[in-house]
Amino acid sequence: MAHSRDSEPPAPEALPVAAANSVTSLNTYGYSPYPLSYYLQAVSEMINRDPGGGTARKPIIISVTGIPEEIAEAWAIISRYQAGLGKPPAGTGKENPLTPIHPLSNTQQQQRQEEHRVPPRLLMEINLSCPNIAGYPPPAYSKSELLRHLTALAGKAATTNSSDSSSSTGSENLNTRVEIGIKTPPYTHQPQFDELVAALLEYTAFLPQKQSCPVTFITATNTLGSSLLLTQDASTGSYRPTLAGSCGSGIGGLAGSAIHPLALGNVATLRRMLDQHESLKRIEIIGVGGVSDRAGFERMKNVGASAVGVGTALGTGGVGVFERILEGDG
Repeated sequence: MAHSRDSEPPAPEALPVAAANSVTSLNTYGYSPYPLSYYLQAVSEMINRDPGGGTARKPIIISVTGIPEEIAEAWAIISRYQAGLGKPPAGTGKENPLTPIHPLSNTQQQQRQEEHRVPPRLLMEINLSCPNIAGYPPPAYSKSELLRHLTALAGKAATTNSSDSSSSTGSENLNTRVEIGIKTPPYTHQPQFDELVAALLEYTAFLPQKQSCPVTFITATNTLGSSLLLTQDASTGSYRPTLAGSCGSGIGGLAGSAIHPLALGNVATLRRMLDQHESLKRIEIIGVGGVSDRAGFERMKNVGASAVGVGTALGTGGVGVFERILEGDG
């Protein structure tokens, strides 16, 4: 409703942007202390528990981080692991490329082949957005840092493909076996979105003509940094940070219902900007931020998310939250 400066502004409306049982979280965690091999072992255990079943139907996203060279090496390791899924394990004459992790037993291999099952599809998400690392701001805020990570990955892919060309067919090209995604921080003004899109376009410009961007998905968003929660001392009345952290300040990343409108805005803006470029429009978006019920899920899908992630609600409601959201009981 339009109004003049001389008239009273309209009363603000209460908008249903969060669930009635909404919850917000704050964390001061940095990166996981566990190595990549720990998570690949967990993937193997998932497959062993459900050979050829639901695990094979749903992609498994492995999130990695580090300096560009470490991320490139992680991609090469995951690619070798992916190439070994569905092949005979070590000791049968055709060694798994990531021994001693054996994705499937001989019996499970035979069962999968008999049922014509396909192995799980692995995706690698590059976390360029953690706000809780002292002295290391999220690289996804900077075009130059984004390009530094992406070009290192491209170089590793070229080297890996060249060294494996003698033993791989076109359908087994490692550059297409493990898809790459980027996890972005919450962008709060247009130039930040422009930096990301410019980096993706420049990265794609170095590729063969008419080839789409190798980044196939964007996870939007990570937590919102520089957030603080205080606890009052009952005896003195003074305040102190509620959470501990690597810096001792208690400042961390905000998540959950409080950032839901910001996450929706990020997904909507990214979808609109990606669709403006032929080489980027195939990039899909995983919408994350404050989804805890069916309505939040539908809002994320409505603004352009191909899939929806759940974090805070998972932590408070357990794995049953997914079924509750889909059934409308969240």
